[in-house]
Amino acid sequence: MKKIILFISLLLLFSFHKGYSQKPTDKETIQSLKDSIEILNRSIKPMNLEQLNINWQYFQIKKYYSICVKNPKNKKFFYGWVSRAFNNKITK
Repeated sequence: MKKIILFISLLLLFSFHKGYSQKPTDKETIQSLKDSIEILNRSIKPMNLEQLNINWQYFQIKKYYSICVKNPKNKKFFYGWVSRAFNNKITK
């Protein structure tokens, strides 16, 4: 009985071992990563200049707001900073 169980366990061990030996090669892995990066790059749409200016203005105003939160004495400068953020635009 022990010999039969040993034989079956060895048979199962070797049959499962074949499935683990088929690993993708480095070239296949690199190629699949390159394909994934290419798909992601095609899905990302570049921002136009107007969107870029809006994002830049938002982050400038956010920066000025955080300065005023840290030191409330700077609130008197906040209006000037915001007008500077709207007047300075990114150009080509």
